[in-house]
Amino acid sequence: MDRQPDDEAGLYDLVEQVRRIRALTAGGVFHTDLGPVTERLRRAADELEAASATPEERQAETWANRDYIRNCPVTGRGNPLSPPIEFDLLADGTMRGEVTLGLEYQGPPACVHGGVVALLFDAVLGRANFHAGHTGMTVYLDVDYRSPTPILEPLVITGRQVHRDGRKVWSEGALWTGDRLCATAEGFFVLPGDLLRENRRRLTGG
Repeated sequence: MDRQPDDEAGLYDLVEQVRRIRALTAGGVFHTDLGPVTERLRRAADELEAASATPEERQAETWANRDYIRNCPVTGRGNPLSPPIEFDLLADGTMRGEVTLGLEYQGPPACVHGGVVALLFDAVLGRANFHAGHTGMTVYLDVDYRSPTPILEPLVITGRQVHRDGRKVWSEGALWTGDRLCATAEGFFVLPGDLLRENRRRLTGG
């Protein structure tokens, strides 16, 4: 769907292991002494820190390569915060994604945090706009929470662009678990004009 760069350096494999640790430690209950494991992880983190570019350098690299997708906190294979979700583009222009969210995304007991639901909508509507040919930055996102969104159960999220007027774009989406509607969203986006080009020029030094 959204092509992401090859994983020549092994970043995606590394991030996948971080996701495993993230999932296991969220609300973690262990029947072992965590001290030795923590020490091994500390050494690994120190090694990565010593080898890593600075946050500013990594940000500049993202802009230079137009490498936004892999860093997205919803879809990015290179971002350990993301589930990640892979979207399909349907014939009518609707974006559709499936995901099961773990304990690390919990708000109320057994439910996905409402802010995470909004984040999912922002991502799916943004992708729908992009593939409709008129992407933009979020100005307004209205989420109607119809029923609790469960963790540990399959979810389906959809989004599509419904209207465009010059630089202004409107989109809508829905989130389901099985036959139950969990939430709907309406978004208003504005094409950013020169803002992103100016940011890219500033961050990449050209």
